[in-house]
Amino acid sequence: MSAALRTALGVHQHAVSARLVRFTAEDLAGRLAGRDATIWSTEPAHIAVARNRLGWIESPGSMRARVSEFEAFANAVASEGFTHALLLGMGGSSLAPEVLRQVFGVAAGRLEVAVLDNTSPTAVAAAFAAHDPRRTLVLVASKSGGTLEVASFEKRAFEWMQAARGDQAGRAFVAITDPGTSLGQLAATRGYRHTFENPADIGGRYSALSCFGIVPAALLGVPLAALLDSAIAELDVAKLERDAARNAPLALGAALGELALVGRDKVTLVLGGGFDPH
Repeated sequence: MSAALRTALGVHQHAVSARLVRFTAEDLAGRLAGRDATIWSTEPAHIAVARNRLGWIESPGSMRARVSEFEAFANAVASEGFTHALLLGMGGSSLAPEVLRQVFGVAAGRLEVAVLDNTSPTAVAAAFAAHDPRRTLVLVASKSGGTLEVASFEKRAFEWMQAARGDQAGRAFVAITDPGTSLGQLAATRGYRHTFENPADIGGRYSALSCFGIVPAALLGVPLAALLDSAIAELDVAKLERDAARNAPLALGAALGELALVGRDKVTLVLGGGFDPH
């Protein structure tokens, strides 16, 4: 993928170009690579929030180092006869797994992954009715560990699993959460098979290439090394290209920001066939 981004911005081109000149002068690429939280604000409280949300910059690399761990986990659950996984999550904890399933599909011998992120009683009942608790692994995903909707899903799922597995119900559950959360504590109490702790400095909206996306991807049989290597390569280009006009992430950010300032705050993505889930 090229580091340059081509745009057709019409009357907005001048404002975006001016913003990119500022980005270059301020060395935004270098500052972002260095996790400089003052990019967003000079207020100490805002800086503290930004500083605790920049883990996505290192996430592809840190997840790449754990590929063997994720793949060993996926191998183990498949070898024990699990054929399906039901992910309980909301927002950032569920969107990436759903996209990965639609784009990559399911590799031979791996698990079909479905997502429950709809609190409608009809949707909840349908999700459980569509799965065999004796062959289904339940992923409970919550960054905070206290998401009300996910906690409600988990309660229903555990009762459902206990009816089929009795005291061994916990062996069919996996938690994905930040360190030290109530979900982590619940997982220990209930005897979950495993708890994957995600780096706490990755915001939910930026968690696709963290445990929240990579654990379900491993179950699907997505080629993790190739996926993460491509992300690392893109990050390396973005970090090294100091000319903001030639730095695709910065160019896109400048365009989105300047257009939002004048009320153009909706984005439509038209993707190529390689991303077509159908």
